[in-house]
Amino acid sequence: KFLSLILSLVMVLGVSTVTFADTKTITNGGVASINPAKVYKLVNDGVNNPAETFNFQITKVGVTDSQYTESDMPMFTQTNYSIQFADGEATLAGDKNTTASAIALPTYEHVGIFTYMITETAGSTAGVTYDANPLYLKVTVTEENGQKVRYVTYHYGSETGSKTDSITNTYSAGSLAITKNVTGNMGETDRYFKVKVTLTAPTGKTVNSNITATGGKYTQPVTLSIGENELELKHGDTITINNIPYDVTYTVVEDSYTADGYDAAQYSENDGIVNSSNETVTITNNKGKDVDTGIFVDNLPYIIILAGVAVGMGVFFMKKRTANNN
Repeated sequence: KFLSLILSLVMVLGVSTVTFADTKTITNGGVASINPAKVYKLVNDGVNNPAETFNFQITKVGVTDSQYTESDMPMFTQTNYSIQFADGEATLAGDKNTTASAIALPTYEHVGIFTYMITETAGSTAGVTYDANPLYLKVTVTEENGQKVRYVTYHYGSETGSKTDSITNTYSAGSLAITKNVTGNMGETDRYFKVKVTLTAPTGKTVNSNITATGGKYTQPVTLSIGENELELKHGDTITINNIPYDVTYTVVEDSYTADGYDAAQYSENDGIVNSSNETVTITNNKGKDVDTGIFVDNLPYIIILAGVAVGMGVFFMKKRTANNN
């Protein structure tokens, strides 16, 4: 019985020893999480970016100096994240936002140099340039005092590119200034002329920008939309349409006033594409008439002068003839 008891104890201890060996605790120190950033810049001053959510994805690239291979290297639990910007938040210098919350690093059982790639998902907002260059995330795991310690660096564009923790996007928008010019002696400088401005979004893009018009009778900003918009201008007015995203096309067409005696409207340009900070169109309307003022105003003085000359010459010749006869 005593021997049986000894054997039972040995078996129990043997099982316990195996169980303890399989439960291995991994301690990862150093950097615990990452918080990548996004920089959002304006190309031109005086414009406002629309609200935008930028989306990103984390994928494996490879590992060196480790027992791990690319197929079994630790991977992030959170592989997708987003960074948001509010309407008007971007600046000329560039406004910097980070992820809403930190992204936890994987747990590593072995040392090594682990490389991941952060790529931006291209959106469809007109005026926004999305960055196709990836951000490479390098996690170096070392053995220090019995624990694994993680160090993190970012490289832009390539695994050896410049060190930065952010990807930059830009918002490009400009303005369209429409000026009215009325000429001719019958041109009505106090009359408002109706003008249709048609804005068309680039193919495959969505216009989310707040487009407004000011100037002339529009002392307060008037909101415009993609499609046809009607404005009114009189002589000397300039209406400026603001915050039109780049690559939006436009046409400017005035209603016909030929029935009122005006010539067909002349345009410095009446269709184009926004690709600079300031686009301009001038519309000229001419209405001229010959003024029928009558003989007493214009012709009579000349007729009287000619008649006087004729009478004077007749008297001169008659006197000369009379003198010759004598």
